[in-house]
Amino acid sequence: MGSVFVIQADIVEADGRHILGANKPLYWKIDGPGKLVGPEEYISERENHEALFGTMYIDVPVSNVVRSTGHPGQIVVTVESPGIKHSSVSITVVDVPAIPNAGIVERPLNVHGRNTVQKDPKYKNELRNVIPLFKPIDHDLLLKGEDAAWRLSEILQELNPGIDPRGAAFGKLLSSLLQILENNKGQLVADDFNFVVDQLNNQKTEFE
Repeated sequence: MGSVFVIQADIVEADGRHILGANKPLYWKIDGPGKLVGPEEYISERENHEALFGTMYIDVPVSNVVRSTGHPGQIVVTVESPGIKHSSVSITVVDVPAIPNAGIVERPLNVHGRNTVQKDPKYKNELRNVIPLFKPIDHDLLLKGEDAAWRLSEILQELNPGIDPRGAAFGKLLSSLLQILENNKGQLVADDFNFVVDQLNNQKTEFE
């Protein structure tokens, strides 16, 4: 009975048609022998840039995960949003009899005294004060033409004053971003740029 379910929420018209780009806040709640594995609140991150935390929710549809607690019963998952009629879905969890298998004995788990895993209250996330090699950007770039490589190099040097344009790290960054530019016909999305930057910043010691 320790099952996992994926539930998708959408915002639709009265006739069931999907509303393109709808991104209102979504609030999930659950009743019965189940628990939400994902977050209870989904707030759109459409306008976020370089956020450290989030759900990656931009607009609907969006999914969440529900896990049963190992007990039979009715799980009811409800999603609410301001100004919109809420919706619920029911999941029936039942005991499944064991299928005999000669030579294999699988004893049922004893759920008595079992508790959910708790985070150690003494544990703390530590952010080290490390100066990154390269800085991220907060907007997309469009670089076309024969001078695209030169313009990109200029942008990187303006963004990171003091960086050695002849160094291995700069060369690796420039070549990786030029490959993305070529594949995307001159468009460099900020998320792609920052992904490459993060990779190189994590490898900082290799270039020192």
